[in-house]
Amino acid sequence: HMPARTLPLLASRGCYWRCAFCTHHYIYGDSYRVRSKELLESDLAALRERWRCEHVYFVDESMSPRLLRHISAALPQDGRVRWGCELRAERSITREDLSAVARSGCRVLSFGVESANQRVLESMGKGILVADVERIVRECGEFGIRSHLMAIVGFPGETVEESDDTFDFIRRNAAHIDLAGFSYVCLLRHSPVDHAPGKYFVDEV
Repeated sequence: HMPARTLPLLASRGCYWRCAFCTHHYIYGDSYRVRSKELLESDLAALRERWRCEHVYFVDESMSPRLLRHISAALPQDGRVRWGCELRAERSITREDLSAVARSGCRVLSFGVESANQRVLESMGKGILVADVERIVRECGEFGIRSHLMAIVGFPGETVEESDDTFDFIRRNAAHIDLAGFSYVCLLRHSPVDHAPGKYFVDEV
């Protein structure tokens, strides 16, 4: 369903964050490694030369702000390569970062927002603020970067009113959000919730 050949590329292995519902830290053995700028440039050159590919989607579990800057610098600044990735809407992502990302050819950013209620975000251990999410998606729109928001409904302890905050956030920012995807929470073995269920209002596992 892509408009052109689009291939995956991995710039890092593992995840640098630990959310309460996630098991990436368990799968990767708590490790996080980033490919060097030189190796990324070589990867991208191979995709272009061998496969004539100018569209790339980075399939990293979550791209850190530092890696986002790293990739923006490694890519040609003429917008010849089109790319996207998944990341957290962190406060340290600045307007200048998004401008550089757009110049390097980024056309879509997918944010694991999960909730637009601050208490629920803190319970999840997301480490982000609703106000920062709102700022970043608006600035993405200014630079021609499409925003995809992913959210979870039903995290343990979340009330109906708190879940409504997420839907209200999507409606309020609809002009700046190109796609919003919702899923029900799934409690996974080896996640922080599994290790400390009482902390997350879970009575029995």
